[in-house]
Amino acid sequence: MILFNAPIPPSVRLIPPMNFSPAPFLSSLAPRQLRRRLLMPLGLAVTFWLPFSLPARVVAQTFSTDPDFTSLKQQLEAKQFKVLLSPPPQRGAYGLLNAQSRTIWIHPLTFELGIAVPVIVHEAVHAAQVCKGKGQLAPLGVTAEPLVYARPFWLRYGDIHRQDLEREAFTIQTQPNRMALVSDYLNQFCPS
Repeated sequence: MILFNAPIPPSVRLIPPMNFSPAPFLSSLAPRQLRRRLLMPLGLAVTFWLPFSLPARVVAQTFSTDPDFTSLKQQLEAKQFKVLLSPPPQRGAYGLLNAQSRTIWIHPLTFELGIAVPVIVHEAVHAAQVCKGKGQLAPLGVTAEPLVYARPFWLRYGDIHRQDLEREAFTIQTQPNRMALVSDYLNQFCPS
């Protein structure tokens, strides 16, 4: 199984929720008996409130209604790729393609970060590479030069073949006409 992902830039990191305990703060303010009376209800309130508050935040997330994202998602689905709007199985990835199952994952966080379109473009390039290689990833022959800031993302791969595949994906995702480019590659290599 070959997996490809759009990496998370070092400047963006998910921060785990912090555990808060009012005990150290209250211990300096209240005697022991008073602390028990104050902490017990507070602890119960936090215990019962927290499980209900977290799902509400997840439900409140809305996915992009960006027409570029929607049209590319529909085009990929018409080419027999399954596009899932859920966290990829590879930790730390914004997007991921499984070539064997023709499944693409787009992390819901990309919508909040405003990078959903570049991520789906990146994965769509890999989809076109799968079509060209008839199930195996094959370079498309992209001749455009990648932007300088994208170089570290594809040069981090040790395998030269993988570097070439990632260079194409990062090159196309950073072009101003990326939607037209990726659509043309999908139409050229992935018959409906």
